[in-house]
Amino acid sequence: MMVFKDHFYLLGHTFGVIVALEMAARLEKQGLVGTVFCVDTSPDALPIQLSALLQLSPDHGIDDQALQNSIVEHICKLLVDGYDSSEPMAVWAKELQRAVGEAKDWPSKVDAGVRQLRGRVPHSFQYARAHIEAAYARIRESLRYSAEALAAQPLSSHLVLARRALQEGEAAVLPSDLGLSRLSSAPVSVHELTAGGVDDLRLPAVINKYMRPQELEQFSKRDLRESYLLCTDKYISYFHDYAPGENEVKKN
Repeated sequence: MMVFKDHFYLLGHTFGVIVALEMAARLEKQGLVGTVFCVDTSPDALPIQLSALLQLSPDHGIDDQALQNSIVEHICKLLVDGYDSSEPMAVWAKELQRAVGEAKDWPSKVDAGVRQLRGRVPHSFQYARAHIEAAYARIRESLRYSAEALAAQPLSSHLVLARRALQEGEAAVLPSDLGLSRLSSAPVSVHELTAGGVDDLRLPAVINKYMRPQELEQFSKRDLRESYLLCTDKYISYFHDYAPGENEVKKN
């Protein structure tokens, strides 16, 4: 986020797009109008993308148990270094699915997933648990989020969408701007990226295109951004709970 006297810039990636749009609405109430960069998604597209990623079926309603199982399994697979489709990994993935599926509630499912990581990850179980819990909190809220309030009172800010090419299933239900045009009275600019997301090297050029020359000049001299990470309290609390105390460090 960058805020100037009469203008602001916000950038959100995946879950952060929702946060950026809501922040824009608040800034506009203070008399500012700005530019919001939406990377890879929109409020309308995110539930579809998440459901595809987690192999859920939004058409039949998303059961919370199925959501919990999918998130634990997905994050555990991401945390395992070198996870692939080989037979040993397939056996492990099946055991992970069984253990998580048999757990009766969310804490038990997290415990089951973390236990399956034993000997397979280089970091602590607390770190893995924090990842799983943070992912669940973000995904659950994203699936429940409704942009109807924004649509009822559209923004005046310029929305810039930088996205990868639409997949076949997405193109069938989403317009090229992923529905962002209903959230702003200003025209929406759409840029298609090859790699998609923040990994695409063309993304900085897209951002620079919409910044004013004097702001680019200021930015070349010092970093003007303010960054926000969701669920930082979980990571910080785990760090304080499990990091060695001052006396322990001195003893070593």
